[in-house]
Amino acid sequence: LRIELPAPVFRPYATAGVGLVRAGGDGPAAFGTKFSFNYGGGVKATVFSPVGIRLDLRGYSIRGVESKWLRLIEASVGIFFSF
Repeated sequence: LRIELPAPVFRPYATAGVGLVRAGGDGPAAFGTKFSFNYGGGVKATVFSPVGIRLDLRGYSIRGVESKWLRLIEASVGIFFSF
């Protein structure tokens, strides 16, 4: 789910969702498939129409990794095209 404020140049948004995360393999970080929540937000800025830049910060909470919650933070920057 993403909620975005309609604005001409800078458009802040919030995100939230649920899903599954899988970490496989034989190493110590392999925990299988777990239920997760994600949340965060960011801002989209139009540089020149239709091209813009997106800044995003998201958190992930994964339930049941070694009987605890595993929490991760992801930051990203991207280019978007809106037609």
